[in-house]
Amino acid sequence: TKRKAQEYEEESGQAQQISTPSQPNSLQNSATEPGAMPALRLAELHWWTTEEDVRAFCARAGVEGELREITFGEHKINGKSRGEAYLEFASPRAASATKAEIER
Repeated sequence: TKRKAQEYEEESGQAQQISTPSQPNSLQNSATEPGAMPALRLAELHWWTTEEDVRAFCARAGVEGELREITFGEHKINGKSRGEAYLEFASPRAASATKAEIER
């Protein structure tokens, strides 16, 4: 049993070495979804969600530099947030990476 435990430790040590990412997690593991567009529409956000909050999702996905524009939906009558945001990216891959990060 000691021998098996040592083999297991060696195997798990090798697996940990192999899985060390050189890029941010979401960007490395995300494949562009079929039919993906370079934009996302976020809905059901809290009214207090800010641009910085949305940019934080992009930063965690490693694609903040590819974010071109953020637009928040507002009610025309009173200017209050509708809880929606539209994000435009430079590539569909960046949008997919951000979507994967948000869905975590």
